[in-house]
Amino acid sequence: MNENKNRGERERPTFSVEDELRRNRRMRLSSGIRKARRVRQAAVTAAICIFVVLFLTAALALTVFRVQTVTVKGNQRYSAEQLTAAVALRPTDCIFLLDEKTILSRILKSCPYVASVSLEKQYPAAISVTVEETRSVYTTEMFGERILMDAGFRVIGHGVPDGDEIEVRLPEIHSAVEGEVIRFTDAKHSEYVFSVLPEILNAELPITFADLQNRFSLSVRVGDTAQILLGDTAQIPLKLEVAKKVLEAAAAEGSARTKIDASDPGRVSASYDWSAPFDD
Repeated sequence: MNENKNRGERERPTFSVEDELRRNRRMRLSSGIRKARRVRQAAVTAAICIFVVLFLTAALALTVFRVQTVTVKGNQRYSAEQLTAAVALRPTDCIFLLDEKTILSRILKSCPYVASVSLEKQYPAAISVTVEETRSVYTTEMFGERILMDAGFRVIGHGVPDGDEIEVRLPEIHSAVEGEVIRFTDAKHSEYVFSVLPEILNAELPITFADLQNRFSLSVRVGDTAQILLGDTAQIPLKLEVAKKVLEAAAAEGSARTKIDASDPGRVSASYDWSAPFDD
C-alpha cells in the first residue's frame, strides 16, 4: 500500500518555473487584450458623442443663428434691394461664419462700384452692411469698348463714362474683368502705368487725357487748350508742376492753345497759339 502511495506521488505532475512564467504571460496578455478592447470601446463612444454634439450644434446654429435679415447703409449708386440681392443669403449662412470678405466678394459679382463693406452682426439672425462706393476715375478703350476704372485701376464698368474721368491710352491690355484690376500682356507695363497715373491724377492741372503707351514718350492734355510732353517716367510731379507755371504764363499772354515740352524740367519750352492738332 505504501508502495502504491509512493508511486502515485512520483506520477503526480510537477510545475516548473518556466510553466509559471508562461502562465503569467498568458494572464497579462489576456488582461492587456481586455484593456485594449475597453479603450477602443471608450474611444468609439467618445467619438460618437462628439459627433452628436457637433451635429446638434450645427443644426442649432443653422436654425437659430441662420441669417435671415440684411440691412444696407451707405449706398448711393445701388438700391438697397440690389445690394441685398447681391449678398445672396444662403441656407448655410450662419451669423458666426459670415465675414466682410465673403460679403464683399458676393456683392462685387453684380455691383462692382462697391469699394468696401463693413459688417455689423445683430444676433441672433440679422446683419447690417455699410457699403462704401467708388467712382470711375480712368477710362480707356479695349477692342472698341469703353472700360471704366476706379482710382485703384479696378474695372468697375463698361460703357459710357460719367464725364469726369481721365481718358488714358495704355499699353496692350490682357484682360479687363469687372471687379478685378486691369492686366497688361506685359507685366512690366503695370510697374510704370500704376505709378505714373496717380501722379497725373494728383497734379494741380485739370488733365483730361494721358498717353502712356510708350514709357519713354509720355504726354498729357488739358482739354484742347494744352498738351504737355513728359518724356520718360522720371520726375513726373516736377515736370507737371513746372508745366503748370508755364501754362499760367501762356494764359496770361493770351495763348488759347499751348504745347509744352517738359521732358527736361530744367529746360522747358513752350509754343504759344498752337494751331495744329495735338499729337495723338
